[in-house]
Amino acid sequence: MYILSEMVQLNVSFKDHIRRFILNNNLFKPTTNTKYTLDQILDVIEYVLITGASWRSIDLPIFNELNIRWQSIYYHFQKFSKANVFKKVYLQLLDVYFKQNRSGKLKYLSVDTSFVRNQCSKHVAFNGYYKKKRLSKLSMIVDSNGVPISALITEGNHNDQKLFHRNWKNLFVEITSTNNNNKHKRYLLADAIYDAELVRQSAIDKNITPIIWKRKYKGRSIQLSKNHKQIFKRRIVIENCFSWIYQNQRTYKRFDKSNQSYLSFLFMAFSRIILRRI
Repeated sequence: MYILSEMVQLNVSFKDHIRRFILNNNLFKPTTNTKYTLDQILDVIEYVLITGASWRSIDLPIFNELNIRWQSIYYHFQKFSKANVFKKVYLQLLDVYFKQNRSGKLKYLSVDTSFVRNQCSKHVAFNGYYKKKRLSKLSMIVDSNGVPISALITEGNHNDQKLFHRNWKNLFVEITSTNNNNKHKRYLLADAIYDAELVRQSAIDKNITPIIWKRKYKGRSIQLSKNHKQIFKRRIVIENCFSWIYQNQRTYKRFDKSNQSYLSFLFMAFSRIILRRI
């Protein structure tokens, strides 16, 4: 019962933030011919996000009482996506999130990528390391609590290190450390795929200590120090973050042809994550 009531509060808060942003920016102006309220539109969009339902399934009996037609909901979703509503709402939530304990939240930064299965997306590529399927690749950097501070979606055959550098240049928040005190020291945690001097130097340039698992070289494995191994365990938060994102069925598998539509669902999933942390 506690979990159910908490989820209801989360959904209401999530919808309230988006509704407030849309109304403040005059992106929804109801007229005498408007069939649906903004709350009804956002309810259906959230339903699609969580269940992974197709837009055409909105005409199912579950929505018959409201006489909702999928074309109208899809029109508004595309309108909000082109205006970057969902991303801007998430960035506003990030500002609120980092007002307290900013140093602690940015102490351990983790980076990783994940493959996304595709149903009909255009932005896919063949990848021989994942059951030889055509996939997209989601690359992210998260903070100590698993909150995304950078993300991008590309074809599945892109190199992880190149994606890291693109993410590193387009962070949602400033992460450069200006304090050399051990209490405020920051770390970048990454697995062996990021074992490269350019990656380490990028972290050092922002006064962040890189802790990257070593690749095997000529049959020999160079181990991390005992202290760094303990710190490296905190990288589990990015694996948890991928799990939280993929609980929303619309982000677990791509049904959208454009990156913009998929990113809109991603930022809605990010907002649901960060609202648990504020």
